[in-house]
Amino acid sequence: RDWSSDVCASDPGGRPAVFGHAREQTFSTGVRGLAEGRATAIDAVADSGIALKATSAGDVAASVTNTGTGRGLNVVGAADASAGGTLRVLHSGAGSAADFTTTVDGARGVRVSHQGYGPGVLVVASNNASSSAFAIQVNHFNAVDAVVVNANATTTGVGVRVAHAGTGAGLTSTITNANSTAHAVVGVATKGSGVRGQGQVGGNFAGSRAQIRLNKSTAANPPASGTAGDFFVDSSARLWCCKGGANWIQLA
Repeated sequence: RDWSSDVCASDPGGRPAVFGHAREQTFSTGVRGLAEGRATAIDAVADSGIALKATSAGDVAASVTNTGTGRGLNVVGAADASAGGTLRVLHSGAGSAADFTTTVDGARGVRVSHQGYGPGVLVVASNNASSSAFAIQVNHFNAVDAVVVNANATTTGVGVRVAHAGTGAGLTSTITNANSTAHAVVGVATKGSGVRGQGQVGGNFAGSRAQIRLNKSTAANPPASGTAGDFFVDSSARLWCCKGGANWIQLA
């Protein structure tokens, strides 16, 4: 390892290699790193325990500024680092626990590379019943996607998985702009289903103009073969139901 830096901290035990605690000033920062060029603002490596720990009772617990092309924050933990996690930020103030801001096009605010079996990122919201805290909040202002999940061609897992043991909805999408005509949820698939629902009721739809809409096809007739339960609307707006194979019944 290259330990040449302005500040170097090494601890052979299970304690944090770098520990920052800010409490006296209102807008104090526990740990702050500034990097230019291809340098790394903060580089923390731990063989066990916590590589970097920042605690703040003021505004920001950890602040990392990177104006170059290098990493703003690089935290590496060993595979057996089970004593609390590789990176931990404790925050009891009203500001942000950790702020990551990029001003260069194409740069990443936060990058997590994970080759283990646990979660790459684990976010836990308050277990206080009266708290309105979010586990994750994304504020989006520009004409780009707020959250993007990229999976390569060899991935067989789920792009986004929501496991919910409570009584609320597993996933909710709401458009609050009264002038927007965008869809709340869009599903696109090359060969599979765009959207799939499974439950006591597979789909529950309500609408002020119509509960469900089947867009017309450009074909004059239904396909030569279908699956039992398929519905099809041809170019003349005729509605067909498939009973299996080539057996199509015109409903309207």
